[in-house]
Amino acid sequence: MTNQPQSQVELTPEDNVKSARRALAQGQLSRAIFHLSSALSTEPQNPNWLDLLHQIIETAEDPFQLVPLKQDVYFALLAVRAYILAYRSHYNEAIYWLARVLQILDEPIYLPWISDWFSRPDAAIALTPETRTLFLQALLAKFPGDRIDNPSIREDVERITFVLSQLRQIVPDDEMLAFSHIALLRKLGHLEEALELAQNNCEMLPCWKTAVSLALVYRTLGDSDRAIDAYENALKFDSEEISVLLDMADLFCDTGRFEEGIDYYQKVLDREPEHPWAKPYFLYYQFFQQSDFLWKDRLQEYVSQYQDNITAAQLLNHLEVLLSPYLGYLPNPSDATINILHTFEKNPEQGPLETLTLTALESPSSHWVLQSYLQEKFNLETISVEIIELQTPDPRLPRTEVNYLLWHYQGIDPYPNIPPPLAEVAEAIAALAAQPYNLNLWVQRAREIASSWGKEHLDSFLGIMVHPPQNPREIPLWTWLHRIQVASALAIAYLDTGWQNSLRKKVLFDLARGPMDWTNEAAIIALMQLALEIEEASFDIIPLFQELFKNIPSPGYCPYLYGLICCSLYLPAIDDEFRQALEREKAILVTERVSI
Repeated sequence: MTNQPQSQVELTPEDNVKSARRALAQGQLSRAIFHLSSALSTEPQNPNWLDLLHQIIETAEDPFQLVPLKQDVYFALLAVRAYILAYRSHYNEAIYWLARVLQILDEPIYLPWISDWFSRPDAAIALTPETRTLFLQALLAKFPGDRIDNPSIREDVERITFVLSQLRQIVPDDEMLAFSHIALLRKLGHLEEALELAQNNCEMLPCWKTAVSLALVYRTLGDSDRAIDAYENALKFDSEEISVLLDMADLFCDTGRFEEGIDYYQKVLDREPEHPWAKPYFLYYQFFQQSDFLWKDRLQEYVSQYQDNITAAQLLNHLEVLLSPYLGYLPNPSDATINILHTFEKNPEQGPLETLTLTALESPSSHWVLQSYLQEKFNLETISVEIIELQTPDPRLPRTEVNYLLWHYQGIDPYPNIPPPLAEVAEAIAALAAQPYNLNLWVQRAREIASSWGKEHLDSFLGIMVHPPQNPREIPLWTWLHRIQVASALAIAYLDTGWQNSLRKKVLFDLARGPMDWTNEAAIIALMQLALEIEEASFDIIPLFQELFKNIPSPGYCPYLYGLICCSLYLPAIDDEFRQALEREKAILVTERVSI
């Protein structure tokens, strides 16, 4: 069987139908079937095309001769042969061949045909055990996971599942039939019915398949303990069944029980040392269990050796994202004042500072954190801060004239330039900031927040960056403020659409160019995400990043430099000269960063 027709001429479905009608009129029925099969492969339920197929079948002396079985037959022709078989009530052969077609296609395009045939009187019972098993295996393979969400597909699967429930009354001892029936009920969301049947099946037809059915229902219901019990019961019937060992390993690791999951992956590897699923997952979870980069290196080696293993490549990519600053984790601010507060945390017996001398001016956010921390811990209203040298360019001023200015200065003391946020907006941003950081997940939630509140609440999205809500007890004040600012910047990134004249471009560019602060980095992260999503945006964002990189205030620490470097390097469109300059600066900075 092949996915491609023998003809090299590409025709539209409508052209193929016209050719089929001409061929039928000329008595060239094989040619008519060839063209019509191609059209039906794009729209199998088209009533007019099916009527034409019926005309061809009725015209032919022996319609089966129109589609002879041979090596490398075009899948659409084989599907039409199955249709002819069903038209002549040869249901066993029809479903057998269409199941074979189902196996090779990415999408179950002919599922409506099967559900129609399967629902006819006497069709399902006409299937031999071999055909029934082939069909059920092909059907389940098309719907991995725990849900079937496509409405049109669900309708066909519902019809098939109803017939399976009737068929089970006729052949109650068919293990594959019992397994498939419960699996489809589970994927359709009929969990109560699936659970009741699975429990009954385990009593009436005890075997590893019915035990696994019960385990899968419990897993879908979120009851991992009962699912594990059911899997262990399945192993009593067949202790060597690798699929059960893999399911147990996956379930243990999915619920954070890495050590037990790794043990079950090892059981699989004892039988098949290079198992394409167990081996990469074993290496992946060993890293999380031991926090040893040796396991990441071994996963990298595995991916290099087995380049066609998509699962392994995805795991390695996920691991690299998790270990990548600003993608998988958010590096903490490293201002001198924040380092001082770290010291206070480790040595709480120390008294408060009364004055603080810094080599250069630090960010307004670090100043806010310092004052808030000392007030909370020591009831100290304020602290006198002195600096030895003011940087160039002046870190108190935006790089250019801006409309959205978060901070203003009196001397070297910063003050918020935006009023506090609306409480409801602050609550939404705080809920996001309280979640573990992962850029992809935060972006999804930020989109929802932006959609809920809209650009008319821009002042609140800006206000929360300088007027943060109370931090949760388990999150340090400096980490909390930083998260709040990044969460709000990501929400601003989705307050509207488009790019050149968008509000999000104006606001985020102003924040990136504003006075030296953590909020610059928050804007940079949001802009990096937009540059990755929108090619047009990257043409403006990359020059902005180059501009910021060339104008870093010095001497002293710049709180957004590391973020600017990392986020710039994630953009594939930056030129080689800029990339090399970034890499050189990163090499200098990376040893100074706090490791994850």
